[in-house]
Amino acid sequence: MILLNLERNNRMPIFKQIYQQLKQLMENDTLKPGYRMPSTRALAERHGINRSTVYKAYEELWAMGYLESRPGSYSIVRKRQKIATNGQRSKRGLISWDKLSSDAGQML
Repeated sequence: MILLNLERNNRMPIFKQIYQQLKQLMENDTLKPGYRMPSTRALAERHGINRSTVYKAYEELWAMGYLESRPGSYSIVRKRQKIATNGQRSKRGLISWDKLSSDAGQML
C-alpha cells in the first residue's frame, strides 16, 4: 500500500500533494511501469480524505502521461517518455520558417 505524507495545514491543496508525491515515486522508479495503483476509494479511505480528491490527483497524473486508466478498471503506472531538452533535440527534421516565409509574413 502506498503511504503518503499529507499535510492538512499546508497551503498546497491535498490533491496537489498527492499528485506531486505519486509523481516523484514514479519518476524515482519506486512505482514502476505496470504497477497497479490502489483504487481511488481505497487510497482515500487509507488517508481519511474525500475520494474526489484522489480522483483529481489521478486525473492530473493521467493527463501528464504517468497513468493509464480505463473506466471501471484500475489505473496502471505507464512508462513515460522523457521530454527532450533543447540540447538533446536534433536539428534534422526541423522546418526553417525563416527561409520558407515571405517578407509579407514577417511584418509583425
